[in-house]
Amino acid sequence: MCSLHRTSYLHLKIFVMILKRLLAFVFVFVVHNAYANDSLSLASPSHVIEVNIYHQPDGQVQYGVYYKRKLFIKPSGLAIRLKNPDVLLNKFDLVKSGQREFNETWKPVWGEVGSIKNNYQEFIFRAFDDGIGFRYEFPQQEKLNHFIVAEEMTQFSLGADHTVFWIPGDFDTNEFKYNHTKLSEVDASSSAMSQEIAAKTFFDKNAVQTPLMIKTADGLYINIHEAALVNYPAMDLVIDKSSFILTSHLVPDAVGNMAYLQTPAHTPWRTIVVSDKAPEILASKMILNLNCLVGDAHR
Repeated sequence: MCSLHRTSYLHLKIFVMILKRLLAFVFVFVVHNAYANDSLSLASPSHVIEVNIYHQPDGQVQYGVYYKRKLFIKPSGLAIRLKNPDVLLNKFDLVKSGQREFNETWKPVWGEVGSIKNNYQEFIFRAFDDGIGFRYEFPQQEKLNHFIVAEEMTQFSLGADHTVFWIPGDFDTNEFKYNHTKLSEVDASSSAMSQEIAAKTFFDKNAVQTPLMIKTADGLYINIHEAALVNYPAMDLVIDKSSFILTSHLVPDAVGNMAYLQTPAHTPWRTIVVSDKAPEILASKMILNLNCLVGDAHR
């Protein structure tokens, strides 16, 4: 059970207003002024990690992440497309802004440690000292009840040809041996290791599964994954080899839909764990903290 130690609130929410302002979409991060070229930042408790939110003049929002004042996730886009109603949600208005600090220690039912510290700064993005988590949220509202997610287009802009430890993007299995190549050398369709698996569905030769482990030329370790994956499909990543931007691709159902949701609802957390020491990636408890539901109860 999670036990609350300390928390302070200064909360923020962003809404996209569309369909003559009948549909309100919530993604919980900060935008300072609607349709202005603004940026805001959120630091982790020890200020080792900083998240910057960039609001573009056209209303689109990007985020970038610093580790020890070095930008390792370059400005990356945030968007999600609905099928029913049919609309692309990629432009945001400010409705309310805020931030809170959260600090607790909780005891897992089982695991390798007796207690886990859960300490982060939040706009929901959440900034921990070992990484960040963020997600899309849909509040309960009159004109949006049941809806279908057609596509999620979350970006992770790496900006360089890093070394990656990867398995092919696939809709049927993750039981592959790991490949160790540069991002530019990823080829899910021709991987010799993939031929050992009988049941497989490759959808893009540039696709990989999460968790994706990355090592930069200067020795920074980055792990991209997800947390609190409930009633939502798993996330693969498609690599743009010209820009080294990774874009989320969800596992579809038999008719090509990604998720069926009812407000209030939210996606899983998109997670980025980072350190300049490889063992700290393994030791991170950030995903366990994001899996813990008690922290959400204090929002």
